[in-house]
Amino acid sequence: MRSQVLDRVEELPPQLRERAQETENARQVPQETVRDLRETGYFGLLRPSRFGGVEADPLVHFDAVRRIASACGSTGWAASVLGAHAWHVASFPLPAQEEVWGEDPETPVSSAYAPMGRARKVEGGYVLTGRWSFSSGIGHARHVILGGLVTGEDGTPGDWLAFLLPHSSYTVVDVWDTVGLRGTGSNDVHVQEAFVPAHRVLSLPPALVAVVAVVRPCSSCAVFRGVLPLLGPGQEANPAALCRIPLYALMTTTIAAPLIGMAEGACAAHVEHQRSRVRAFGGAEAKDDPFAKIRVAGAASEIDAGWLQLTRNIAAVHETAAAGRTIPLAQRVRLRRDQVRAASRAVTAIDRLFENSGASALAAGSPRPALLAGRTRRPRPCRQRRRARAEVLRRCGVRRHPDRRHAVTPGASAALPQDGQLSAGPVDASRFRRVLGELCTGVVVITAQAGGQPVGFACQSFSSLSLDPPLVLFCPARTSRSWPVIAQAGRFGVNVLSAEQRGISSVFGRPGREKFAALDWAPSPNGAPLLAHALAWLEGTVETVHEAGDHLVVVGRVDGLAAGAGTSPLLFHRGHYTTTAGQPGPWLPHSGLWTGPDSWF
Repeated sequence: MRSQVLDRVEELPPQLRERAQETENARQVPQETVRDLRETGYFGLLRPSRFGGVEADPLVHFDAVRRIASACGSTGWAASVLGAHAWHVASFPLPAQEEVWGEDPETPVSSAYAPMGRARKVEGGYVLTGRWSFSSGIGHARHVILGGLVTGEDGTPGDWLAFLLPHSSYTVVDVWDTVGLRGTGSNDVHVQEAFVPAHRVLSLPPALVAVVAVVRPCSSCAVFRGVLPLLGPGQEANPAALCRIPLYALMTTTIAAPLIGMAEGACAAHVEHQRSRVRAFGGAEAKDDPFAKIRVAGAASEIDAGWLQLTRNIAAVHETAAAGRTIPLAQRVRLRRDQVRAASRAVTAIDRLFENSGASALAAGSPRPALLAGRTRRPRPCRQRRRARAEVLRRCGVRRHPDRRHAVTPGASAALPQDGQLSAGPVDASRFRRVLGELCTGVVVITAQAGGQPVGFACQSFSSLSLDPPLVLFCPARTSRSWPVIAQAGRFGVNVLSAEQRGISSVFGRPGREKFAALDWAPSPNGAPLLAHALAWLEGTVETVHEAGDHLVVVGRVDGLAAGAGTSPLLFHRGHYTTTAGQPGPWLPHSGLWTGPDSWF
């Protein structure tokens, strides 16, 4: 059966190539292509045998993906994602599997695993709300797996769960309009107060880092060290080795495999084109250029190496699972390392082929669409262009600074500080303000609640400080009346003001008790006020406070953050408000946009 499916898939590339441009134009895989994939049995490769699936070695699935993507990158990507979720559905309790596959075993399932949703526990299950992005192939799916955090009564996010929803419980938002991989249809998914029964809910962290052996559960921080077992209700019903492979192994390769396929298709199309290509300069045949052959050989070698790494690691993981052994840390690390490396090799190969193709590769209707299917970048300047640019700069009187980092033109000294301007004496306060006023800054409002009363102050001295852990800093004045209240609360909110909020900045920039009286605001999960129409919102916990002259330097850990869209920032420059052009943004952060510290990355 496995070989039969691959034989049928092998017959699809000619049709997929003919539909490649149609796929890109439609921004999703055509219905005819999905029908063809269903008829080959492709969507059953990773489905359990009890539901008529092949329950194949995952290498068979990824080999099929590679062949599909070699003909149409968007179709390969979407097919890989849709086909792989049969494995994840098999991890859910048996009633959920029956609801998905009972009437139509070939139905595709999409996903968006990022915990962008918020759920509250109710009798018999959960109520889920949120909005998720990048759900590839969602237009052809009848079910979707969404990641979400369960919130407590105080709004504090807790467990990260996977929710399996039918088509009737979500709405597809058509936002996917890109340059590369347009045909994947990776649109947004919106859910509003949807009830999800308990049998359609699965814990995500164990699946992300699980091992096969049975060990004692431990704290949530240990989850991400990979010590929780992969023993869900689905594994009891589906004991095959395929169903005991961890999610991190399968899903990361689901993304890398189509990239390798795209690179293979690009290489084949490029070689075919080079056989008949005649260079515009000199009339020489490209196939006789030894340097072009070296570039093609290098690209082909990168593609082969990436595929060998992927297949070796997946085979090793499947063998370990089949033997009932624990998947060791070294094997897991190698798999993740080589999955990233394989994707990088595919990109490098396509870059080399593109640089070897000449200007005709950019022509509309080019016979080599795979060259650009998943890769859009500025061509690297060749040596001749660099030399020409250097000559132009030389003729214009621009010379290189000795440290080769700055261009210095004749007469530039007039635009530099003159002798005596940078004096070594005491710095006058008014001059300090005037000179530092040249630095354009944004404006934020720092807020908190204490005793049920909101407080806040406007602040220009705000900045991101660290990515890992996610830290920010801000500097309240020692004379601030709001800061002691915020310090006592230990938690704070940050509102990045938009251009329309100049008046709010003025209100929070002066003393007063009724700053919130005429404002629209809502509490964040930690209780800090979030101001309507802000450009972005953060919430955090005070970590440390340092004395710094007439101000304090507060370092805070970011616990959650969200961004608006299309709004101009409020700026302060030379003692005056200013801004840039933009469009109004949302009123308050959508519950699906408010994310925990993982989204900082």
